[in-house]
Amino acid sequence: LGRVATPSPYAVAVDSVTGLAYVSQGERASIVVLDSSGNTVLASIDGAGTPYALVVDEPQNLLFAADTSANSLWIVNCSSDTVVSRVPMGDTSALAFDPASHEAFIGNVSSGYDSGSVSVVSSDSLKVVQTFSVPVAPMSFAVDPVSHLLFVTGTGPNSTSPNFLVINDESFQTVYALHLGDSPQLMTAASSPDVFVSAPGVNRLYEFDGSSGHVLLNSTGDASSGITFAGITSMAFSPITGTLYLTENDVTSLIVLGTSTTTSPSATLDAPFAYLIALLLIGAALLVALFYVRRRDKRRREQTAESRPTGAVNLPASLRRGDRP
Repeated sequence: LGRVATPSPYAVAVDSVTGLAYVSQGERASIVVLDSSGNTVLASIDGAGTPYALVVDEPQNLLFAADTSANSLWIVNCSSDTVVSRVPMGDTSALAFDPASHEAFIGNVSSGYDSGSVSVVSSDSLKVVQTFSVPVAPMSFAVDPVSHLLFVTGTGPNSTSPNFLVINDESFQTVYALHLGDSPQLMTAASSPDVFVSAPGVNRLYEFDGSSGHVLLNSTGDASSGITFAGITSMAFSPITGTLYLTENDVTSLIVLGTSTTTSPSATLDAPFAYLIALLLIGAALLVALFYVRRRDKRRREQTAESRPTGAVNLPASLRRGDRP
């Protein structure tokens, strides 16, 4: 656990190849470049506006920054730490990148804030190549490039509607949808397929197995260290150091969590799966019992048949001993 002093951290992203972390500064309209192994500031990327979400295109060494104040997507050359292009975007900071398909995903919300769409931007052409609808107003995205899953949090038409979607980012079909806590907003894909999700309404941080939706971690923080998961604005995970970075509202330093704090899975099973396993065990026990009962009855019939003398017949009641005249 620790903190790194920066002027006004808001969004954070990590390059797992170089180990560099990028932290946007809300008051300075800039992005700080951080050495994640030593947690030291290396450079600053200046520009007009404030990026509220950041993702890294590791294969091409690019940084995407969603600037909702100017409705533009910054594209930064990480070699020179300069803005090389801007792409028009909507008014949400939902942003993610799939390095396998070389595509960035940007969210757009409907006028009623109960649904939305996702724009797909090619990092090769730096243009929008496709747009598809989603049944939530997207608040944040994360991507698992191994399984091509796009994770979406947002708000739906009512309080019981799904607010956590998992979409195949090649077919754009929904894999599964969940209703998770109170307005989950922010997340990051960690080492595949784990995903971290924050629920600011209940000040909790969740860790999911992204492929199945199983909850691995449900935490409110570490009170002894003075860290609570309240007002999280952005998260990023470094697989090189096993570190989770978080920024929070009204906090002037970056929160750094170690692997032991965040990635210890629970040894208990979710209730539905526990019930399923119990039913399977009971069913197996009944099948075994039925097998032995049938085997016992068969054996008894065979023993009865063997004990009868050859040619024996059953006499009618009128001819049995004691009934004869």
